Amino acid sequence: LVPVIVKARDDLRQEQFAAQLVAQAAAILDASRLAAWLRPYQVLATAPDAGLIEAIPDTVSLDALRRLDPHYLDLLDFFTRYFGPRDKLAAAR
Repeated sequence: LVPVIVKARDDLRQEQFAAQLVAQAAAILDASRLAAWLRPYQVLATAPDAGLIEAIPDTVSLDALRRLDPHYLDLLDFFTRYFGPRDKLAAAR
């Protein structure tokens, strides 16, 4: 059983193509044994203006992030507040 997001009045054909690119990039990273990974997800355009998107467990939408975090400015700011400054991330490698 896979949780999905049902979309209507939204063209998912570009999303489906982007998801295929993410899956290919994930396979390349896996094959190269780099210390990086991507979590591919499925998108199925069922009509020109409808489709299904696989919901990724333990994630938060940008809309929910904006509503739930009163200090939210943008993704870079959130990432820095959550994970620390960029120089500390580089040193942790």
